[in-house]
Amino acid sequence: MAGFLGRFKNLFSESSTSNTRESMEDCGFLGVDARALVKLDKQFVVFLLGGDPDVEKTAEVAIPAAQLEKAKKIRVLLNRSVRDQPLTKIAPRMPSVMPKLMRSLRDKNASTEDIVKIIIQDPLLLSTVLRQVNSAYFNPRKRRVSDIRKAVVHLGMDGLRLVMTAALLQPVIQRQTSFFGEAGKHLWLHSHQVAALAEMLARSRKLDGLDAYLVGLMHEMGRLTLLHEMCRIMSTAGIKVPPPPEALVGMLSENSALLSYRVAQEWELPNTICVALQEQTSMPTEPPPPGIGRLVAEVNVLAEYYCLRNHLNSANREVKRVAEQLMITPDKLETLEHLDT
Repeated sequence: MAGFLGRFKNLFSESSTSNTRESMEDCGFLGVDARALVKLDKQFVVFLLGGDPDVEKTAEVAIPAAQLEKAKKIRVLLNRSVRDQPLTKIAPRMPSVMPKLMRSLRDKNASTEDIVKIIIQDPLLLSTVLRQVNSAYFNPRKRRVSDIRKAVVHLGMDGLRLVMTAALLQPVIQRQTSFFGEAGKHLWLHSHQVAALAEMLARSRKLDGLDAYLVGLMHEMGRLTLLHEMCRIMSTAGIKVPPPPEALVGMLSENSALLSYRVAQEWELPNTICVALQEQTSMPTEPPPPGIGRLVAEVNVLAEYYCLRNHLNSANREVKRVAEQLMITPDKLETLEHLDT
């Protein structure tokens, strides 16, 4: 563990450089080479920060030197903060009821009443569960459910496990930022889409659906941590207007997967979750081995293209191509439109 922590700190040293390598060969991942995967991730981050994800178009507009210098200062401070501070100081806090709830969700002998008792102890959790139950994704017939016990009957245990997991993590992921108001909303929707796709495909691969769902929701925790710490640094430094997204994108791309893994460890999540998140750290040059880690990496590519489909013509083609490769039918893909609505 000491060796790993040393590696983790080195990745955020002030002398560290981008993990984007000059020469990236085709990694054989969904027919997308590593360079294209890096580009896709940066386009997604630019979108999160409110910029134009069409990097070819924005590349023609030079970023002023003063903005680049401001971004460099933020990067140095961010790297130093992540390197020198305990993870508990910068990472999102685990919801207080999560350990107890996780045990109940995984306990095959747990009754619905056991889970209901946990839900009603937390008013915020209760309201979030009911909102999820009444979303078009979980309630396509739009028969409004206002009682938690009726919600349990409506969902069944498998559905309840998914709704509870989403309800628990939505307030954590969808936190507003002081500089990028829509980032939390977009990050939550993306994470939820990855989770839904992963759970959808898990059964056909004989994988645990709940584990796949939870890894999908957790896989952006590192990016979320970096985003909020970056905003805190800018506020502390008296920066009122952030540099353009294109100047900040690297800070939220490099090593975010490693940080997600560290958050899962800090939260003491089950080993299967931590391992799957650790496997994400090898992307894009080395795809994870078959299993939940690879499944989430695959659907993350599809979900990033899906998120950009209204902004890039190429994204529409890639959504169709990758969905066909993963054997996700158009009607299944369309269900992503109904998440959180």
